[in-house]
Amino acid sequence: NRIFLAVGVIIEAAKAMQRMPLMLTVPIVPALLTFGVFCYWMFGNFWIASVGELKLDGNGFAQIEYDNTLKGMLAYHFFGFIWTSVLLNHIAWAIIAGAVSQWYFARDKDGGLGPSPILASAKRVLFYHLGSVCFGSLIVAIIKYIRYMMNFLKRYADPENKCYGKLVKVIWCCIDCCLRCFEKIMEFISRNSYILIMIESESFCTSARHAFGYLVSNLAGLAMVQSIGDLFLFLGKVFVATMSAGLCALILTSAPQFNFATTSIVLPCVTVLIAA
Repeated sequence: NRIFLAVGVIIEAAKAMQRMPLMLTVPIVPALLTFGVFCYWMFGNFWIASVGELKLDGNGFAQIEYDNTLKGMLAYHFFGFIWTSVLLNHIAWAIIAGAVSQWYFARDKDGGLGPSPILASAKRVLFYHLGSVCFGSLIVAIIKYIRYMMNFLKRYADPENKCYGKLVKVIWCCIDCCLRCFEKIMEFISRNSYILIMIESESFCTSARHAFGYLVSNLAGLAMVQSIGDLFLFLGKVFVATMSAGLCALILTSAPQFNFATTSIVLPCVTVLIAA
């Protein structure tokens, strides 16, 4: 029964994707915005770094020194970049959750969704649920920021990796692993919380509590759905990579402009296979 449930979930997801093909473009917008935020963050770092005081040491080499205010500005600027990038991803998750939930509960799945369910879902997220998404992304951003800061302190305290013993390195690795696991758990709970937020219009904390209860009470079914879903994704990736390599081989062997330039098609096809 759990296998049939997992397959049924994947079939319904495929139907939703077929009905709303614009959903494939939703992750592109956050990716472009994240790139723009990254450029702004780098530009801001250059400006803040240029404010430091230039001093010469005894050997004639110059280095920039920063006071606590500038260090705090750099840390604040870095946290803003992390939170903004996480928020953009969470907004995309919420938009997809809203569109799919609208499609799933619609009586007329063909004509009852309106001209653009993706844009309608984006409007609901930005106008009515942006605070919940900001709060959920803030929790993940804080955990991610703490993990980055601990790794920075570790490398700053021992840049050549010579002072720490094996026990201290093991402790650092355990702390980083725990923070990574906590971060992934909160991201998983946040994704499921956004589903309930878009369905029931509840707050983030209430939706997170309900989502956590649903997940705990259906661990076996969830594991089965996740495993079969990962299997289908893996098979899809293998199919796309294989077809890309086969298309590359067909072009190299059939197109006359490549006949004189390639002595073997193995390396180009393997390159395309890995890249795909």
